Amino acid sequence: MRSASSFRSYTTFAYRWEAVLSTTTSFGEMTTPAPISKHAELAEKIISRQIGASSPAVSPDGKYLAYVVTRIDYKVNKYRSQVWLTATDGSTAPRPLTAGEKRDGNPNWSPDGTWL
Repeated sequence: MRSASSFRSYTTFAYRWEAVLSTTTSFGEMTTPAPISKHAELAEKIISRQIGASSPAVSPDGKYLAYVVTRIDYKVNKYRSQVWLTATDGSTAPRPLTAGEKRDGNPNWSPDGTWL
């Protein structure tokens, strides 16, 4: 059974993770040819806005969180993923560490926390 303090720590982490997700939903505007129909336009809007975050990795000192943000590039029909980094205390805004042209993922910290 978890203690009350470990539950509070987990809950705080979950809320911070949720806040991180809500701030990393923009990769810039995508340009696509004009849709053929209203249905195609609606499909593009729905599919292009599908963004997910996964693979959270907390640094050994607990100061940073690296995670993967994945989106669908509707124009080329491919997934694009970026590794992002943020401070766990919210002191800095999340920022991308990789370009996201391919499927970047699985961030893993070195044991001393100097390398990701």
